[in-house]
This record gives sequence, structure tokens and C-alpha cells, in this order.
Amino acid sequence: MKYLLYAGILGFSFWMVSEIIEIVNGYNPTVYYLTSGYHFLAGIGIWGLFKVQPNDKNTLGKIGAVITLVAYLSLTYFPITVMNS
Repeated sequence: MKYLLYAGILGFSFWMVSEIIEIVNGYNPTVYYLTSGYHFLAGIGIWGLFKVQPNDKNTLGKIGAVITLVAYLSLTYFPITVMNS
């Protein structure tokens, strides 16, 4: 469970670094790969945040975490597609 949270922290740090690179150098492949990594790792981190909660029998929370996880994971491919277009 701790590693899921570390993945989320790493994902959000990818996003921050990609924004800094975008401000300094503009759009380049590094920005797109970091953004894609952010989406993937942040989705995993959201599941880690759900697992940290004390009440694991919260069905509505589980559904929300799964929907958010699927949404982040589905956004992983789009930055690479934009880069190659």
C-alpha cells in the first residue's frame, strides 16, 4: 500500500517537472512522456489513497476510486498520440 502512495507522489512530481520543462523549453517529447507517466502513476496513486482510508467497506468510495483509476489510465496514451501527430 505504501508503494502505491509513492507511485502517486512520483506521478505528480512528473507532472510538475513536465510543466517546468514546458515553460522553459516549450513542447518537446520529454514533456509528453512525463505527462503520460503522470497519468499512469497518478491513477495508481489514487488507488493507494483509497486503500489508506480506514473503512474498506465503503462501496461508493471504491466505485469512485475505480472510476478515477480507469480515467487516469485511459488518459495515458493521449499525450504520446499528440506528440506523434
